[in-house]
Amino acid sequence: MKRTNVFQDIYAVVKVALHFGWQHHAALTMLPGVYNKQLPQDALRIAGVETTLSIRSAGSLYRVTRTEYTGDQVTDEYNWLAIYSRGEHLLEIGGWRCCFMETVSRSIYLETLTDKGNITVELFIKTL
Repeated sequence: MKRTNVFQDIYAVVKVALHFGWQHHAALTMLPGVYNKQLPQDALRIAGVETTLSIRSAGSLYRVTRTEYTGDQVTDEYNWLAIYSRGEHLLEIGGWRCCFMETVSRSIYLETLTDKGNITVELFIKTL
């Protein structure tokens, strides 16, 4: 039986902890900002219709705003408060929305449970 080296075990633990810290930092720095909705390739695109998702810090919580535009006019706007979870996602407080962050592509997946029990997933990509 091979005896493991204590220093190798400590190195492995430190490496995992640093990786988690880097991912956590990347998610928190990416979070505030404005994201544009990315439609699927086979979806019907209507000229002048756009959906944005903006996230702002509100103390220890986050204010998420989903805004729909037709041309330059705001047609719908939804606001909710969310809490950041260590799993790199935002959970709506008192609701059924969840934002999953993809730090590499700088995008967010917004998952919503509708009143009919259906789950919708929308992709939003961060604008610079």
